[in-house]
Amino acid sequence: MSFPPTFEILRHFNMFMVLPPLALLASSFIWLKIYLTWRRRKGGGRAGGGDRIKKKLLWAVMTLVIGGMGMLIYRQVFTAFRFRFDPDDVAEIRISHRNLGGGEPSEVPALKSIVIRDPAFIREGLLKLGKARGFRASQPFEGIAYRIDLRFKDSSSYSDRWLELCDRTKLRGDINAVMPHIGSGHDVGNEGGEYVCPDFHDWFTERVIPLLQESDTPSTEVPSSHDLPDLENS
Repeated sequence: MSFPPTFEILRHFNMFMVLPPLALLASSFIWLKIYLTWRRRKGGGRAGGGDRIKKKLLWAVMTLVIGGMGMLIYRQVFTAFRFRFDPDDVAEIRISHRNLGGGEPSEVPALKSIVIRDPAFIREGLLKLGKARGFRASQPFEGIAYRIDLRFKDSSSYSDRWLELCDRTKLRGDINAVMPHIGSGHDVGNEGGEYVCPDFHDWFTERVIPLLQESDTPSTEVPSSHDLPDLENS
């Protein structure tokens, strides 16, 4: 599955993919000039003043730090590309949620989690992610965050690949964001960027959230298509 789409990965990270290598290249050039200056001084040749050397050293360190920290962006880029999979290979999904704060009590689903094992239902939703577009929230999410864990047909346990859905930020309001993750926790390097996908958000809101509201039990399983909303006639 082409999620995240290649163009949208580049669109999301844009100049952040270019600046780190340029900063490291600039740092290397400055360090080289410092080294050559030191060699001239050691050989008794004419060299620049001490203030100029200090300025060069400051710029060398600054560009090195900026480039080094910026290279962490590439971990997110690799995560985005590694996340891709074929929706037909997904045997089941487990959906849970957590409150990020700022949401009304009535928005909290009744169920803590559900497990869905209907291949057609799962495929219907995951294919919509192909229309996702890259964006940057630039601010914390709030309300309810949904986590979608994936179990593939060739495994008896859930994959380390999972999706997170957030539908609101404090300042921008509704944005229906979806983030791919690889690995446990919410470490920045485990996230493959932020994307918006109205089609997937609509599918999740209309098909999945009602299942989370069906009863007061801690969790439930939805194993087959007859338990799900009619995908063809709705």
